[in-house]
Amino acid sequence: ESVSSDIRNMQNRSRNVSVAVSDIGICYEDRIEDVEKVLVPALLDIYARHQDLYIAPPQYMGVEALADSAVVLRVTAKVAEENYFRGYRTLNRELKILFDDNNIGIPFPQITVHKGE
Repeated sequence: ESVSSDIRNMQNRSRNVSVAVSDIGICYEDRIEDVEKVLVPALLDIYARHQDLYIAPPQYMGVEALADSAVVLRVTAKVAEENYFRGYRTLNRELKILFDDNNIGIPFPQITVHKGE
């Protein structure tokens, strides 16, 4: 019975849909509208190259946060549950390459220190 319940559990998990999430920051200096003009059409291309992974084209969800060092954009993609980790890692990779190719900066935390006189 244990083997058959394990198989049934695996089959159920493979039917479940998960959402891979990529939160990626852009510099405050970059115009959101300009980034969206590059990002949104590229999602169809990402889907075309990874149809074995994504159930549907990744979706741009909008501005997730106005963080200390970045404007954080969220992109999601539906994947089979067993592809969750590969789904978000591939999405992160594809977005980094896209941003590099289009000179869209991904900032890193910076601290400005002021010395008293």
